[in-house]
Order: sequence, then C-alpha cells, then structure tokens
Amino acid sequence: MEYKLNNIEDKFAAMIASLKQLSGKVEMIADEIDNENLKNAMRLFAVESNQYADELKAERKQLNIMISAVDFTDLTEDLTAVSIDTNPVTKGNEILTFCENCENFFQRMHHEFLKDFLYNNSIANIIDEQLMGLKSAFMRIKRLNAIRFNK
Repeated sequence: MEYKLNNIEDKFAAMIASLKQLSGKVEMIADEIDNENLKNAMRLFAVESNQYADELKAERKQLNIMISAVDFTDLTEDLTAVSIDTNPVTKGNEILTFCENCENFFQRMHHEFLKDFLYNNSIANIIDEQLMGLKSAFMRIKRLNAIRFNK
C-alpha cells in the first residue's frame, strides 16, 4: 500500500508506526524459525526497530511536532506478509525476500523523511544511522539465513 505523506507530522507518524509494526512482525517470524542463530538475530533486529521508533518519538517531542491522527495500522502489511515455507527447494527464500522488501521500503521512507530535514543535522544523523543499522541487520539476517541453508 502506498501512502502519500505530504507533511512532517504524517512522516513522523508513518516512520514510527512502520518501525513498531516491523518489530512485532519480525518477532512473529522469529518464533517460526528453527535456527537459533537466525532466531536471535531476528529478535535483536526487533529490539533495534523498537529503539529506532523510540528515538524518533523523542526527537519529535523535542521539536514539538504533533503526530497526526492518520491510521497507519497496515503500513507494512503487504511487505511483511511472510510465512515460513517448508518446501525444501524454496525454503529460506522467504527470509531473503522479506529482508529485501523491508530494506527497499525503509530506504524509500527514510529518503522521503530526509527531504524535510536535510538541513537539520540532528534528525538527518538519526535517520542516516537508523538506515545504516537497518541495512546492517538485514545483511546479518540474510547471511545467517544463507548459512542456514548452505546457499
């Protein structure tokens, strides 16, 4: 689902909601994974996503930006609709697809967010660091997933 985020309030609300939703969905996926290393990496990623959302909430409060009342309850629904496949031929690809879709989603969202805060070093630094953290986590999860299936 595509959202048109035209103002700062909506962008903050969407980013925070997306990170919180992602955290919950990653936890659910982690519960279905049988590999402890991958499961732990996914759970760590869920914690990091929550921390990123909390950082943005704190920054929003510091800037006195009110969150809009827009409902973003299904913001990441299409992107994170993942079930663990038991078919040995395709098993493991769902995690790879999940990571790639999420990475693209958050890269676009962070880019849109930065348009409004290009000259605010504090927020620009937070957004850059969060995006690097997300990419690093996705890379770690993809690597562990590949090792898991010897790909």
